[in-house]
Order: sequence, then C-alpha cells, then structure tokens
Amino acid sequence: MTARPDGREISSTPGEPRIMRSVVDPLLDQARAAGLVLRLCGGLACWERARHGKRLAIDAGRTYSDMDFAACYPQRREIINLFQRHGFREDAASATVPGLRRTILDSNADGVRGDIFYDVLSFCHSLDLRGRLELHDRTIALADLMLQKMQILGLTEKDAIDVQMLLLDHDLGPDDHVGISKARIAQVCGSDWGFFRTFSLNIERIEAITASSPYLNVAQRERIASQLARLRQCVGEMPKSLGWRLRSLIGDRLRWYETVDEH
Repeated sequence: MTARPDGREISSTPGEPRIMRSVVDPLLDQARAAGLVLRLCGGLACWERARHGKRLAIDAGRTYSDMDFAACYPQRREIINLFQRHGFREDAASATVPGLRRTILDSNADGVRGDIFYDVLSFCHSLDLRGRLELHDRTIALADLMLQKMQILGLTEKDAIDVQMLLLDHDLGPDDHVGISKARIAQVCGSDWGFFRTFSLNIERIEAITASSPYLNVAQRERIASQLARLRQCVGEMPKSLGWRLRSLIGDRLRWYETVDEH
C-alpha cells in the first residue's frame, strides 16, 4: 500500500498497473509529441516489455507505486515542465545539488512519485545511456533494463521479480535488435570489474530466489534458471579490459560499489 498526502492509502490492483494508463502513458505520449526523448525504465518498463511475465508479476503480488524515466540532459527543463503540468513537483532539496543528473519528483495527488535520470543510470554503479535512448520508442533497451536491475547490490525481491519477467520472455541475443543484447552486457561488464562483480553476485541471488519462488511453476523455474546460466556464461567469456584485469587483482578487499540513495 502507498500513503497519499492526505493520509489515505492507494494500492496497485492486479493486472495492468493503474499508473501505467493514468500517468505514464500520457507522459510518454506528450513527450513524443513535443519531440522530447523520454523513456520508461525500472519496474514499470519491465512490465511494459513483458508478455507471459505479466502473469508472473501478478502471481508474485508485484505492486507499482513509483516510476523511473531516462531522458537527455539538454532537454531537462522542458521535461520537468511536462511533469509539472501533470501535477508533479521537483524535490526542492535535490534541485539545488550541483551537477546532479537526476530529478526527484515529489508524490502527486495520488501518491505516485518518480525519478528522472539524465543520460546515466547511477545506483551502485553507473550505466551510460547516451546514444541508446532512441533504441525503443517507450522504454530503454532490454539489455539496459537488465543492467539497471543487476547493478544493485543486494537487489530486492521486487527487483528479482523484474529480472525474472525479462528472462522469462526474452532470449539473449547478439545485439539490441534481437532480445537482450549479449554484446551490450559484455561491453559494460567487461570494462568495469565492479559492475561485473555485482552482476555476478546478483545472478547467484536470483538463482536462489528462483529456486524457492512459490509463484513460479516448474517450466518457468527451469526457463529462468537456464537464462541465468547463459548470463553467467556471457559475462564469464567476455573480453576484459586492462582496467578490468588490474582491478580484479584487488578484488573484494576494496569496496567496488557506491551506496544507493533511497530517497
């Protein structure tokens, strides 16, 4: 449940998340009409790109009360104006942080809050999206969705469900035009040992969650486990940069991730 500003509670009902139709779709449609590059990311983007995975999310009780977007930094002011016309206010404290490439949106009248990330998705690591936001007309690319979730050290059960949805419906493919791009995952994890380390730990975590998830049937569990094995093979066999190899010599003795701001 999510608390409204007036103290009442709202909840996401089973099936299509209510905020997709009432909030997200109008924002995406109006951004496109205005020539603004705005793409959905995070949990709602995983829902958007899922087919059979939607049933999985419903069976798992996955709820949605916030929304994440990626956008181009040069269009920041126009995009903030768009959200303000829809009843959102920019968080006053974060708005004054110099160089912050993120707009934190206070909850609107229905208790929906959001984040807009410009050019880079920064959580425990940084995922550069410059030149990649145009690959899909509504969401960031599938590989970037996977990398967004898998860069979070100690990812939550909701994050694990989102990854399971992606792996249930989409094969690993050679590039962004066919499924989840192995080339993109290899490029990111092969150039940054820290990203690789967190990604690998999360494969293990999701394997354990998948093995004990009561909302998965046998076929779904086997499919997701097989996909996770392919992901492990992908990051294990990828070419590694010189910086990657040097950082790997230090290993876990030095912290390899940033702490996440859970505003």
